[in-house]
Amino acid sequence: MNPLRRRSSARPRRGHAGRDDESRLSLDLPAAIRRGQLRLEYQAELDLTTEEVLAVEALVRWDHPELGVLGAGRFIRIAEHNGMIGELGRWALRTACAQLAAWQDATPGLELVLRVNVSPVQLSDRSFPDLVEQTLADTGLAGAALCIEVTEDAEPPDRAGMIDVLRRVRASGVQVALDDFGVGRNSLLRLRELPYDVLKIDRSFVAALGTSPSESAIVASVISLGAALGMDVVAEGIETEQALAELIRLGCRRGQGYLLGEPASAEAMAFVLSARTS
Repeated sequence: MNPLRRRSSARPRRGHAGRDDESRLSLDLPAAIRRGQLRLEYQAELDLTTEEVLAVEALVRWDHPELGVLGAGRFIRIAEHNGMIGELGRWALRTACAQLAAWQDATPGLELVLRVNVSPVQLSDRSFPDLVEQTLADTGLAGAALCIEVTEDAEPPDRAGMIDVLRRVRASGVQVALDDFGVGRNSLLRLRELPYDVLKIDRSFVAALGTSPSESAIVASVISLGAALGMDVVAEGIETEQALAELIRLGCRRGQGYLLGEPASAEAMAFVLSARTS
């Protein structure tokens, strides 16, 4: 049995905070990193036919002392607005890269791509490529081991600046993924702006696969588009056997979701990765 399929009892709270919660989280967030309340979990991205782990996505969690486990959707926007996103993003990138380096040391020959979500606010900072290069140097990772994920519907303060930053990041050998593809208003325009390496199909299209012919047609089109552009295509949010079977039928090789494996601690993921190469 895939150990990552076991359900945990503490699924993080998602969605947007109410006004009172936003005010509280904005006040609490500056001390969260200092107090060790933030941590990363890792969700595996699998080969849909062999269940081989091809990549892991780093996900930020906040163990709030009173509100419980909070997913990134509850506080990332707050961090962007109160100026904390730079510090939080640097911590997440460095922590995730250091963890991948530790897995590689523990499991020689491990080939794995680490996917890290990056805020559009971070990508408006012209020094971000320098941070990426320094992090890779400090951890000893090759650029090809890292993939920066950019949410498709995000609107950066400086789009031209963001594109320049991403081009410089790719020049270091780092991959760039377009996340939540299909939900933005200018999906195809985004593909023209930058030669992305990875296309991640939004979970809203995946959820109805196996029951909705129209959703199957849309996903099939995205898979064909990705193949024509030489991009890896990843299906997000796979939660049913019907969706999994339909993705395999449509020729999608990669996917992630709670059916395949829920987010896990670094220790749990290390066990999975070592078992894969043993």
